[in-house]
Amino acid sequence: MKQFFRAVVRVLALGVMASGVTALAAAPASAAVNWKPWSPPANLICKETITHHVYKDVGFQGCYIYNDKHEAQMVLIVINNGPKAINISGRIISDFGSNADCAASVLNPRIRVACYGPTKPTECDTVYDNTVQLVVNGSIKAGPGASVIRGCPFP
Repeated sequence: MKQFFRAVVRVLALGVMASGVTALAAAPASAAVNWKPWSPPANLICKETITHHVYKDVGFQGCYIYNDKHEAQMVLIVINNGPKAINISGRIISDFGSNADCAASVLNPRIRVACYGPTKPTECDTVYDNTVQLVVNGSIKAGPGASVIRGCPFP
């Protein structure tokens, strides 16, 4: 009887483990945002381009896009001016909630890409400070994103 009981417990445990593995496999792997080709809109304000301290041919900058609904969206823009492909990832940290983790990706030479945070509302007469971080081949560099200065009317 003890052997039968143990066999039943093993089968049930295997079933629970299998269903747990299936549930984990179905969950999204990451909430990171994918990079997109950069096409600048008219309603854009940027900080100056920062050179990556380890990879001098890689530049990045923090910008924001605004609209007439008093909303803004942070953007991390990266260009690879070097002779070979690099591995990149990044992060946008925003005082007004336009935060994003930018997915790991390969950036080929002479290509400019952007990672977009979500569009978020902004308040009147408020200054929002923002930061962008870029990781190139495992080496991180942070820089200021453009400060969103929301007067009334915007920008």
